[in-house]
Amino acid sequence: MNWEGIKTILIVAFLLLDLLLGWSFWQEMKSDTNDLDGQWMESDMLKNRLERLDVNLPEWRGALPEMRYWSIQMPAVKKSGNGEDIEGGISGAIWQHEGQWSAKARPPFSLLEDKEKANQTIPYFSSYTFVKKEEDRLFFYETQDGYPVFDLTLEIWTEGDFIRAYRQSYASFVDGGDARPLISPYVAVQSLVDQKIIGAGTRIETVVPGYRLVQPEAADPFLVPVWRILTETSVYDVNGFIGTVLRDDP
Repeated sequence: MNWEGIKTILIVAFLLLDLLLGWSFWQEMKSDTNDLDGQWMESDMLKNRLERLDVNLPEWRGALPEMRYWSIQMPAVKKSGNGEDIEGGISGAIWQHEGQWSAKARPPFSLLEDKEKANQTIPYFSSYTFVKKEEDRLFFYETQDGYPVFDLTLEIWTEGDFIRAYRQSYASFVDGGDARPLISPYVAVQSLVDQKIIGAGTRIETVVPGYRLVQPEAADPFLVPVWRILTETSVYDVNGFIGTVLRDDP
C-alpha cells in the first residue's frame, strides 16, 4: 500500500476543507458587515432628516438589541391586610392587587451593611437593578434579558442608610418568543414625528431599550419590547418591532 500517496491525498483534502470553511466564514462575516452597514446608512439618513426638523437625539452605533415578546404571570393575592403574614413569606404586607404590594421593614436595616437581609426581606430583590435615588427613595426596575421592565418597579424608602419600607411590583417570565433585532432608535423617533406626537425643536435626552407590560382585557398579560424615548418634558414608549406608540396606561 502506498502510504506516502495516501498521506498526500489526506493533506490535500484537509487543505481543501480549511479553504472551504474559511470561505464560508468570510462570506458570513461579509453578510453581517453589510447588514450592519445598511443599518448605519438607514440610521444616518433618518438622523439627518430629524436634524433638519431640529429634532436632536443621542447618536446610536453598533448592533441593534435583540429582544422578544414575553408572557408573564403575576403573583396571586393570598391574604390582604395591614400587619398580617402573607403566604409566601412577605410579612406585614399590604397588597394592592396581583403582582403589587408594599411593606414596612420591621425593624429597619441597613441596605449597605446587610444585603443578605435585603434578599431575605424583600421578595425577588436580586431580580431588580438600581436606577436612581431621589431624596429618601431608591428606585429599581425588574430586568429580563438584561433590559429593564419599566412597569415592574421596586421603591425603597430610606432613613439615612436604613430601609424603612418598600413597595414593589413583580412578575415571573413564563415563555418568550424568538429574539429578533429592534427597529433602530431613529425609526422609533421618526414614528413620533410622523404621528405628530413630537415636533420641530424637540430635544431627545435619552433613547433606551426595555420592556412594557401590556394587560389585554380577558387575556393574560405580556411584555412588549420598546424604545423608551425621554424628551425634556415627556416619556414615550415605542413598540420596538412595529413602531406603534404605547400609551401611559399599560
